[in-house]
Amino acid sequence: MKIGVVFPQTETDTLLRMMAERQKAGATHISLNTMGSGFTTPNQHINAISEFAKAALIS
Repeated sequence: MKIGVVFPQTETDTLLRMMAERQKAGATHISLNTMGSGFTTPNQHINAISEFAKAALIS
């Protein structure tokens, strides 16, 4: 099972909770979409993904 989420429209805490719930249900992968988030540079997308990854590793 794979989960797909749009970031940063969804709060990081909500994403982490959703990820934990889906993992319990058997999810093994997550896809994080930053398109349509209003970012204007590639670095903004990379930073958002990095921020989420750090939060996910800490939780």
